Amino acid sequence: MRTFPVSILLCTVSMAAQGRNLDTPDIPAFLSAYARGDAATVVAQLAPDVTLYGSDAAEVFHGREEARRMLEADQQLWHHAAHIGTPEHLSVLSSGNLYTAFFDAPFSVGDGPSMAVRFAMVWQKQEGRWLLVRSSNTVPTRGQSAAELLQAH
Repeated sequence: MRTFPVSILLCTVSMAAQGRNLDTPDIPAFLSAYARGDAATVVAQLAPDVTLYGSDAAEVFHGREEARRMLEADQQLWHHAAHIGTPEHLSVLSSGNLYTAFFDAPFSVGDGPSMAVRFAMVWQKQEGRWLLVRSSNTVPTRGQSAAELLQAH
């Protein structure tokens, strides 16, 4: 059995308590910039060959310019009043220069009702910076799981 010094364990717990490892993508800041429509901040965190999948089947965007157009269309739809909350149910895998994060986040527009949005993001460290290379999001259904559908029959 392998043991670790208490100081390493305390340092790890302390970093986790502060909210995130400093050598990871700042996903809450990225989501906040997207919700605000801060195109400069969002695009600066995208890899040149980024691919984004929206919640509609027709929404597949390649490259920074198409991503910028997606952001602009979302802002028109949301009237610059969107809010994306803190990621929940976070599942992370990290290896070398790759970092994947799957999570749900509450989303609302203005005073409208909140709904969950499910994200899957792949980040890659390029030239010392974390850049988003792939992202997919969807609005998960409620009451439509296989178990619930089978139970209804």
